[in-house]
Amino acid sequence: GGRVVKNAAGYNLCRLLTGSLGTLGIITQVTLVVKPMPEGSALLACDVADYDTAERLLDGLTHTQTLPTAIELLAGPAWQGDAELASSSGVARLVVGFEGTVAEVDWMVETLTSEWRRADVQTPLLVPDTKAGPVWDRLTELPIASPDSDISAPLTVQISALPSKTVCLIERLRKLDPGCSIQAHAGDGIIHARFSFAPRFVAEVISDRLRPVVSAAGGRMIVLAYPREVSLDCPSVWGPPGEGATVMQAIKDRFDPKGLLNPGRFVYGS
Repeated sequence: GGRVVKNAAGYNLCRLLTGSLGTLGIITQVTLVVKPMPEGSALLACDVADYDTAERLLDGLTHTQTLPTAIELLAGPAWQGDAELASSSGVARLVVGFEGTVAEVDWMVETLTSEWRRADVQTPLLVPDTKAGPVWDRLTELPIASPDSDISAPLTVQISALPSKTVCLIERLRKLDPGCSIQAHAGDGIIHARFSFAPRFVAEVISDRLRPVVSAAGGRMIVLAYPREVSLDCPSVWGPPGEGATVMQAIKDRFDPKGLLNPGRFVYGS
């Protein structure tokens, strides 16, 4: 009854290639296992008055009887003007999404509403199934432009950390740049942050301010986008490769001895 596929006969190349960004091989054939679209979906949102409240509500979600599909903590000007996702008061907006049968979704919404009421969240905003689609679309990714786009992109990073460090990292990032916008997948510790720093400060900010903050929390950071006029080398984008650098380079040399696959990409760039 488990939703798994036996795909580990012999060497588990899938795990090796995942995240290598095309530097170890070329995909020539793809086999997909799909499942039906959910019958129903809904989102429940509330304002978070302060970071202690955010910690308390997220901790409550680790004990909830429901099964959220998404747990998003949003802050900053990117969400302003959005009735469902912008915080009208407090430091952030917490959005919890559900999918499943209509009965399952209705039950989970009612259950979390009751749990939040006991946690002093009195008036959560419900986004019902009929209006949920556009909200899911806006949550798909924080809008950014790539470095080679015609639009000069602001500095945008992705941080990976323990979920327990999510709130403290958001607080530190917002103190570094009150104009930054945050989307945190708070259930798994993935944070997207888009900053308002002027281009001339970007390289210094990455090395002297952002990486020390992230490292102190035990996390890792990569740069997703930055202004076109800024020049960043590979370590600035991907961060120090750490103790795995020797092993990764040995794997790269074995799979791609002539350096033909996606040259300059990932930690193998110059």
